[in-house]
Amino acid sequence: MAKQPVNIIERHAEKAVLGICAVVLMGAAAMYLVSTPNKIELGNDLVTPGESGQRIRDAGRQLSDRLRDAQPEEVEIVDHAPRFEAASSPLQLAKLSPSLPSPAPWLPPVPDIGEAPPRKGEILLARPIAPIQLNVTQGRSSLDLLPPIQFGNNNQQDTQPQPGLFKADVNWVTVAAMFDQRSQINVCKKAGYKTGRQNPYLVGVDLQRRARQPDGAYADWIDVPAYTPFILPALPAIEIVKGRKDEPMATEETRQRVGDFFALLKRVQADLFRPLFPIKQYGDDWLYPKYDMSIPPLDDELCRLAKRDTGCAERPYPFQSDLAPPVEEKPRSDRELLGEAKAALEDAWTAGRLSDVIRLADEVLNNPEATTRDTDNAQTKKGQAQSDLARLRKPDDDEEEDPVDLVRSQYQIIWAHDASSPMDRGAISGMTYQYRVRVKLYNRFCAVPQDLADATDATKVFVAGDWSEPTEPIYIEPDTRFFVTGGNAFEDAGAKATIFKWFEGEWVSHTFPLETGNRISGTAREAVRVVDGIADRPPIDFDTGATVVDIDYDYMFRPKKDRKKGRFTIESPRETISVVYVDPSGELRQRIMDADRAGAEYKAFKDKVFKP
Repeated sequence: MAKQPVNIIERHAEKAVLGICAVVLMGAAAMYLVSTPNKIELGNDLVTPGESGQRIRDAGRQLSDRLRDAQPEEVEIVDHAPRFEAASSPLQLAKLSPSLPSPAPWLPPVPDIGEAPPRKGEILLARPIAPIQLNVTQGRSSLDLLPPIQFGNNNQQDTQPQPGLFKADVNWVTVAAMFDQRSQINVCKKAGYKTGRQNPYLVGVDLQRRARQPDGAYADWIDVPAYTPFILPALPAIEIVKGRKDEPMATEETRQRVGDFFALLKRVQADLFRPLFPIKQYGDDWLYPKYDMSIPPLDDELCRLAKRDTGCAERPYPFQSDLAPPVEEKPRSDRELLGEAKAALEDAWTAGRLSDVIRLADEVLNNPEATTRDTDNAQTKKGQAQSDLARLRKPDDDEEEDPVDLVRSQYQIIWAHDASSPMDRGAISGMTYQYRVRVKLYNRFCAVPQDLADATDATKVFVAGDWSEPTEPIYIEPDTRFFVTGGNAFEDAGAKATIFKWFEGEWVSHTFPLETGNRISGTAREAVRVVDGIADRPPIDFDTGATVVDIDYDYMFRPKKDRKKGRFTIESPRETISVVYVDPSGELRQRIMDADRAGAEYKAFKDKVFKP
């Protein structure tokens, strides 16, 4: 067979590949054996990687040796102290004689008058200060929470319901404090209030409380509707218009409304500082928050607390005529009244109480038993007091300002009553609270915008002050207690609880069955008093606020039996009933039937129960 023809490329392909490989091999040998591709430039030399490390180490040692042997340059320090000392005496520095006459007379030194008081049109409202020295009394009573009477509304008193229609069991707390009137007057002075507008007048006392939560922290503060038998009428509407030269001013109707409101406010200060407590039907008597009476005496027009405390006239409760017949006082003769007025006139004259001098002098002048000597003395003192009072008043005093001789005492006692039923946001049994108070003072620039930096401040009838520090924690004793007292641990049935309830001043009890998931509560009629020989048994809500979580009929309990001299014995375990429940505060608790039955607390509550 003849051979296939082969072209020249196919014939010499292997030789070409071998030639290319030989060229590449020779190039690699030239690059890696003849030339130096694995060297780097270090300074002015090319070195291999192994030599570079030694070169760098040697350079570092040379630099370290130079730094160690180097000497710092010496710097010359210039002493500037003589120049500063010479500058303290300018004449000596300028080389001038102290005896040279001054080219101009020396100006008088600028007197230090302190901070300039605000001028008219620049006054900012003074903020009332916080009350201090909080004092608390508490109790549980059945109170007659009558709707409040509006001051100045005589018709409302005629239409009020009889006592007893608004009776409720209340955990009451009275929070008292001291209000520093002198400090408040100083605050008003600093704010630029002129004489006659500095004395504070109370519009109300605000009360807040906060409850302690199961984790020990306190919740947010909430407002408490403080009880008061009297309330102010609606605040007057303030209308500010532009007068001459576009100066803001109050309308004539506004000034009349504000004047009437302020006149009423001054007459009822005692009832606003210290409102009366509700009428008690049953339970604890109200306790007056005692203070050290060695403090400066209270103002005459505000001191009426109670006759047993200060000797002032006792304030009557509303509808007191319905509670007890009025006590008839023996009328005093004109001679007795004259003697009292003369003695009081001399005291007021000695103390410089000008307003009282004028009033008491009139009593002497109008008394038919007064002699010529008595009337002459009274007339002289009255004329001098009127003259002094007119001289002390400024020309621009208006009807809203006080005479400057109305000096306030250092402190005023204020208080507020948290006396609402738990259903009306009152204090809840078993809870722990803290309270705080603040005062609301009448705005002495109400309807007087021309004196204020912000004319809108004249539309405010009162200014709320700073809150006091909180009271110590106050624990409200529970008004409902229960004990697991019934059931059969062997039949796994019949768990019962005896609930004790405080109701209208008496402790009553009733036994109710327990079920898992249900509230521990019930309603029953129990005797609370005897009326005309018959036991009064009103319906009573025995609600504990707790809910049963679990009832364990196989609970093993080891009772502890007390011995003499503080010793006790742990007895053998036995089956009994255990009840786990959630109390009103949200905490899980447990009660054991055998422990409750034998406990001293259960026996003590049984002794408290009213027995007709």
